[in-house]
Amino acid sequence: MLSKLRVVAPLFLSITCCFSSLTYAEKRERYDPSFFTVYSVQTAFDMVNRLPGFKVDLGKSVRGFSGGAGNILIDGARLSAKSGGLKEALLRIPAQQVAYIEINRSASGVGDASGKAMVANIVRVPQLQAGQYSITLSKAGQDVLFPEAQISYVTQLGQWQSNFKGDIKFKDIPSQSEYELTSQAGRHLNNATEVKKESLNEIFISGDASRQQQDEQQQFTFRVGKSQYRPQLQRTTTTLNSIEVLHNDRDSVYHTAEAGFNWSLPVANWRLKHLGIVNFTHWTVDRQTEAFIDTMPRYENYDFQRNKWESIYRGTAQKKYTKSSQELGVELTYNYANNNTRYLKTQNNVQQVVQLPAANVEIKEQRAEVFYNHAWQLDSTTGFNAGIALEHSSIEVKGDASNQDDYLFIKPSLAYSHQLTPKWQGQVQFNRVVNQLSFKLFAAQSNAEANRQQAGNPALKPDSYYRLSVDSNYQLSDKNVIKMTLFGQWHQDGLEYQILPSGAEGIANGGNARVMGINLDVSLGLDFVLPNGVMDIEFTTQKSSYSDPITLTDRAINQQQRPTLKAQIRQDIIAHDFSWGVNYIGKNTRQNYYVSEYVELKEQEDFDAFIEYKGFGSSVITFTVSQLNRAQSMQYRHFYSPNRSGVLSQSELRDKRHERVVSLNYATTF
Repeated sequence: MLSKLRVVAPLFLSITCCFSSLTYAEKRERYDPSFFTVYSVQTAFDMVNRLPGFKVDLGKSVRGFSGGAGNILIDGARLSAKSGGLKEALLRIPAQQVAYIEINRSASGVGDASGKAMVANIVRVPQLQAGQYSITLSKAGQDVLFPEAQISYVTQLGQWQSNFKGDIKFKDIPSQSEYELTSQAGRHLNNATEVKKESLNEIFISGDASRQQQDEQQQFTFRVGKSQYRPQLQRTTTTLNSIEVLHNDRDSVYHTAEAGFNWSLPVANWRLKHLGIVNFTHWTVDRQTEAFIDTMPRYENYDFQRNKWESIYRGTAQKKYTKSSQELGVELTYNYANNNTRYLKTQNNVQQVVQLPAANVEIKEQRAEVFYNHAWQLDSTTGFNAGIALEHSSIEVKGDASNQDDYLFIKPSLAYSHQLTPKWQGQVQFNRVVNQLSFKLFAAQSNAEANRQQAGNPALKPDSYYRLSVDSNYQLSDKNVIKMTLFGQWHQDGLEYQILPSGAEGIANGGNARVMGINLDVSLGLDFVLPNGVMDIEFTTQKSSYSDPITLTDRAINQQQRPTLKAQIRQDIIAHDFSWGVNYIGKNTRQNYYVSEYVELKEQEDFDAFIEYKGFGSSVITFTVSQLNRAQSMQYRHFYSPNRSGVLSQSELRDKRHERVVSLNYATTF
């Protein structure tokens, strides 16, 4: 992979150098509402996704607020929310509330979203009353119609500019699978057919209110709601001597409530910012499994419950000079979760309790971080950022398993950007990212569909990585943009499946790994063949190397997906208020390495298509067909004895197809 990067990087730079000698339209730094007219946008989320050459980053699952802000600001500030996140906020901003969107193509500056290659700032119209709602009816296969609706409203409440959004969703997606199990020698063992229906019901209400009094800014956010995911399956397995029928009904219910604030005010020559959130989630899983081998029944009851609190405060002080700026601050976090699991099996009228390691645990995490960042605008084309953060955290686990550890992380960050020509910008970034641990990994889990049990691990610590990236962004015009990123990541304490001290399989910190990759984003105007047509291409491929402690060989890291290719062709026929488009998703492969099992999932190529009509004033009607290729996937499971360093014992092939989904959406503003 590294040799490929050495060839591709100079070639790409040579091509863009040739382009830079030509004369093109000036680079656009500000996008007014008129730019988006042809796209029939309804929300701010639609608008940022139509910015040429701009790839939306909604933030990462990093610890606290640091580094996870994404690359979009609203009225110059980051969002004080994590539940639903940035996407939820963008969806509740109607397009007519957006005064303009400005793009900062520089690493200079400190504070919200600093160090990003490009940052979009959505500037809203103050004191506006407007609303937007949409209704969608969808159908998958022969199933009945299922609805989805959302409404957003903007109003002025006294001195507060307020945005509210409510959405409700009912979704039922059926799929069918065929299984084949073979022995080590390739001898056929059994066949299985499976019918599965995945239902998702959601209702959420969210909002934000902000005001500005002279140089003081205040913002409050909230989100409450419920999500219920219920997959139901029936699998029939046929062998030479018997027939087994498996029914699995899993009911997962998720409640969440969150409140956040952002307060910014000037003090002397400094600007102080206070940012905080409090988030509570209640998650339950109730699984009922029945298996009949001929007439012999077997039952399983699995109940899981988790309550989780997350509270974060971040305080910063910023000061700007003529050609530089600095920021220092502190971030404090307290997280709490309790996980409780009850697992029963009944066979031959005898009930027994299945003892899963670390089935009932309580986790407390306390974290404190101090940081300092400094930015220099060296000249009109060059910016440089440097920063350092020190984080100390303590994680305590009690219950069926116990452990307590303290951790210290040093997180440097550097970013250098340079405007090589009026059309071409480059950036080099280096930083360290510490990932947020999922608290569910501290407790045991059971998966009946895959017949896999996973023990909890009380000794987990956060994994992290150092990342070096080189960005090259070349904007020929509003519709023609080429962006390429070469990156390398060096991981420490990566999460991998291992045998835990309890003797069961679970997630553990598995050592170091290396990832090298390329990301390419291209926007091309197609006016020469399709008037007002545009094509967007996003391609990512990566290669990782990890020393497997089980097989003592190098392999890819878990959950690595490669390559990923997405493309869209869209044409807006303005004279007839009509648009159409086709989306393409390319083939990709994902791998998972368990202790005694290797799983390879191959997703086949798929297509979506849509037509859109906006000849009804402020209303838009969109007809969409998704999964035209029925989203076929092939999953290969290989079982080894006693583990992956041993002998292959069995292999299983699953051929899965989703049904096509047909949707009709009506959206309007008021």
